[in-house]
Amino acid sequence: PNLNAPSGRVPVEALSPSFMNVAPLPEEMRAAARRPCGERPKQPTQRQQEECNSVGAVRLYRQLLRVAHQLPEEKLQASSIAYQSGVDRLGRPTLVLLGQRLHERCATEEGRDAVWLSLIKQSASLVHAPFAVVFVATGMPVDSGPTFDFLRDYASTLPEDVQERLASFYLVHPTWRMRVAFVVLGMLLWGRLHFLSTFEEIHKYFAPAQLVVPSHVLDALRQREIGSRDATRAPA
Repeated sequence: PNLNAPSGRVPVEALSPSFMNVAPLPEEMRAAARRPCGERPKQPTQRQQEECNSVGAVRLYRQLLRVAHQLPEEKLQASSIAYQSGVDRLGRPTLVLLGQRLHERCATEEGRDAVWLSLIKQSASLVHAPFAVVFVATGMPVDSGPTFDFLRDYASTLPEDVQERLASFYLVHPTWRMRVAFVVLGMLLWGRLHFLSTFEEIHKYFAPAQLVVPSHVLDALRQREIGSRDATRAPA
């Protein structure tokens, strides 16, 4: 989606035509997205602008959620990118993101639109209370900057109350570049971002068997961790 819209909002029209043709929104809803606060003053105060942005973010989120629920599952393939799995040790429900698949889907504009709507759909039942996100970065290429730029833009346009309910974000197997990319998120994840070099470290925050991870991801995790141990072993 185009994030260069006024007030930092993503207009409904930014979604690829193939998505909007499947689930067209009424014109009055499109107009509402363009004018979330009605006729704004020519020179709004900072507070007026912030309030307008907040109203626009909530309205846009609801519209995109409606679009996501209208689209057929095979178009979104939501569960292949993100899915709900268990709770952390504080009882907060968790959304698992598979970084490699997300990166592959973000290669095209239509793919990014699908990811955008998939994340909204999969997290819809979680965001009404504190929740956690586990991002499995295993298998992602070293240069995954565009994907993380997309995630940053996606997260920054969510309504403020949804952002505030994201209690913890766990990044599993981050490269150095990934660490830098997420630190740049700044206040959005301030005090809630955790880097985990091995998947076993997740047990500090989750009881065993709480998180379900696809077998191919577990195999890649084991191979990566075995390789890391071999690389650090002193020569004979």
